[in-house]
Amino acid sequence: TGLGLGTTAPSNPLHIAGHVNPLRLQGTSTGKVELGVSTSGDFTIDADDDIRLDSGGQDIVLYGQGSQFARLTNASTDFEILTTTQDRDLIFKGNDGGSTIEAMRIDYSAGGNVGIGTTSPLAAAKLTLSDSTSTYLHVYHTDTWVGHFERSSGTPHVKFSNNADSGDYAVFYADRDAFKIATRASAGATYTDWFSGLYDSVADTQSISIG
Repeated sequence: TGLGLGTTAPSNPLHIAGHVNPLRLQGTSTGKVELGVSTSGDFTIDADDDIRLDSGGQDIVLYGQGSQFARLTNASTDFEILTTTQDRDLIFKGNDGGSTIEAMRIDYSAGGNVGIGTTSPLAAAKLTLSDSTSTYLHVYHTDTWVGHFERSSGTPHVKFSNNADSGDYAVFYADRDAFKIATRASAGATYTDWFSGLYDSVADTQSISIG
């Protein structure tokens, strides 16, 4: 049995029917309304359609065990996500093939530095990219690959080059204490150095060659 308001056949201990807004909670003008749920399990809201949160104050404030940790705000024309706990990071995670992965992290203990593929963005870099399986950061324009940054294997060096699939292309790369600008006719061909600079950190000397 149950208590039915607007229905003669209540299906739950309290069943309210027959109104567009069947339940209204109203507090004092200066107070607040609290809905307390005492249960050892989860509190579930199960809607046949959308679940909507409409805040006249423009904020949706998130709490955990009585302490505020985040705030979602309609800030004029912007949507603002604020972590309100000091130095707490903002982490984006997803499911990749059944495993939970971290895709990106904003480190608020380091001035908002961003890490992609790493849980520890470098303090000296606003953006840290890390990938143990790929050595490239590609640059695209209208879905066409126009260049990439490469961390090559073997002798450590970093390259930036345009599309290496065919035709002439340039490579700018730093190899420890060296910097070079070179071209080659196609992928796999021999480089032709047009400019190179070398600094010998042991002998404290430097040299430059052109052509």
